[in-house]
Amino acid sequence: MDIEGQPVYIFVDDREQAGAVPAALARRRDATIEVARLSVGDYCVQRRVLVERKTAADFAASLIDGRLFRQAAALAAAPHREMLRTLANAKAWQEREPRE
Repeated sequence: MDIEGQPVYIFVDDREQAGAVPAALARRRDATIEVARLSVGDYCVQRRVLVERKTAADFAASLIDGRLFRQAAALAAAPHREMLRTLANAKAWQEREPRE
């Protein structure tokens, strides 16, 4: 994961701390992790790439309640490259109950 022999520097939003991703990143020797409150995104890699991570359930819920559009607009307006990553398998999408 290193860039030209240097560890990759990743800011992790403090609201993501309970998840498995920050713990997995912290175990890597080729990544330096700093937990902070990010105003946009869940992760900021090398101060250049913002990542908004969504599970299937969160993607569906944020699409329905409108958060997804606000988050996408904030990512696009940030002075970084942006990425929206949705994590799910087909079963997770099928299990999501539609809301009225």
